[in-house]
Amino acid sequence: MVLSLIFYLLFIIGVTILQITKIRKENQMRDIIVYSVLMGMAAFLGSLMILGIPIPSPTKPLKYVFEPIGKLILGS
Repeated sequence: MVLSLIFYLLFIIGVTILQITKIRKENQMRDIIVYSVLMGMAAFLGSLMILGIPIPSPTKPLKYVFEPIGKLILGS
């Protein structure tokens, strides 16, 4: 499990370095920041999944918000 996590993080770091060097040549600082934030979130969530830590589903809060709206519209 730990070895898988190490390989995963090394892969993420490698891909990030390659992509950021491409983006840096185009002088797109905003794109570098957005890419880094998204890859950081992916690395964090992927690490949790590799370690077997359950990740809460984002559909439950969405269901809580949109279910009453759907019932109001459909009348059921």
